[in-house]
Amino acid sequence: MEAVNIISLLDNINKGDRIHDMDGNYIGSFTGYNTRGTVGTCGAIECHDSNNRSIWVRGKAVFIFGLGVKFVENFSIDN
Repeated sequence: MEAVNIISLLDNINKGDRIHDMDGNYIGSFTGYNTRGTVGTCGAIECHDSNNRSIWVRGKAVFIFGLGVKFVENFSIDN
């Protein structure tokens, strides 16, 4: 699968799916909430990290069956 903006993966991911960084490290679990991009910004998805804190992540990623979402390049996290 080609890397796309994480918002483009919403048809493939479900609430509770795991999100990983480029190295496969766990970032958090998808809450089911997202923001759509606007002019000059890309959208983001909300995750709960391992401490159950809400974070928003954005960047290019792929969906890997059995693993979840994995970023393929640097990504950003907003609290």
